[in-house]
Amino acid sequence: MRTTTKRQVKKEIQNKLKRCNFCSEIVLAEAKKCKHCGEFLDPKLRTSPLPEQKWNPVTVALFSLLVPGGGHIYRGKPVKGFLWLIFVAVGYRFYLFPGIFLHLISIIFALIGNQTKE
Repeated sequence: MRTTTKRQVKKEIQNKLKRCNFCSEIVLAEAKKCKHCGEFLDPKLRTSPLPEQKWNPVTVALFSLLVPGGGHIYRGKPVKGFLWLIFVAVGYRFYLFPGIFLHLISIIFALIGNQTKE
């Protein structure tokens, strides 16, 4: 039978372990994700950087406030923008309150949506 010394056992254990690059805690060498900090140790599994924002909500709100439907047009939805422009203009034509109400609704709907996909 083969006997192992403490030094050999320690060396075998050290070969199976490594330190996390993010939190410096000891994890298994085969680990794909650190159990302490949650970071991916395998570069292939790391997520890409956050996608770039396609439109600015402040700009959308300002365009919609100045011109009903302007925020939709800025976001690349010209048909919706022109429809909102017509609806709000008709609302203002009949009475002030429906026009203001439709104008606010058009601003809210212009702001709804994912900033990175559209």
